[in-house]
Amino acid sequence: MKAWSKLLKIEMNKREMSQVELSSIIKKPASTISHWISGTRIPPATEMVDVLKNLGVEEFTITASGDIKTDMVQDNTNKQKGYIVEVLNVKASAGHGSLVDTESIDSVRAIEYSNEKAHQIFGSLPANNVKILTVKGDSMSGTIDAGDLVFVDISKNHYDGDGIYIFVYGDTLFVKRLQKVKDRLLVISDNKHYAQWEIFDSEMDQFFIQGKVLLSQTHKLNRYG
Repeated sequence: MKAWSKLLKIEMNKREMSQVELSSIIKKPASTISHWISGTRIPPATEMVDVLKNLGVEEFTITASGDIKTDMVQDNTNKQKGYIVEVLNVKASAGHGSLVDTESIDSVRAIEYSNEKAHQIFGSLPANNVKILTVKGDSMSGTIDAGDLVFVDISKNHYDGDGIYIFVYGDTLFVKRLQKVKDRLLVISDNKHYAQWEIFDSEMDQFFIQGKVLLSQTHKLNRYG
């Protein structure tokens, strides 16, 4: 499996690690590692897991074709990279708010679009400017419902005209409509059962815009059997 030897070399080079150093870490002869790198011998999958864990690679996939993929390496140089949008494991509050969770970044997933489809959806916006958050609560219902995904342009981390924003106020993350009227910044819920409120100039040190919502996608499931 050439993919294994290639991956091993890449991961060792990233860490500037010699065969002798890796040998000492995983308690294997340096000659064994030399065979792995040259491709003359391939370890069983359980040993691959142990070696990659020792190199700091927590997750990898062996495909049916023998390719090995990690979150950092994909052994398929002929495949054109698509448009990848990260999904953050933080639920924006569309109700009464929730504490900002700075510990959930290790659960990041991604949605990949073909470049053609991404251009239809996002235009020329770079993928690293787009993030996805899951909304909870009902204060934006009618526009954005609980469980919907919102696609957020994080380059708009400032007020950029009326629209729906992800923002932090105090220690709470919100998804709300913002509207500026003269020197007042109104916070509006599309669900009319929620009263609007405003953020005063004296409170701006507690207010941080994370991004502007581009669009939403429903996650409603319809069962047919």
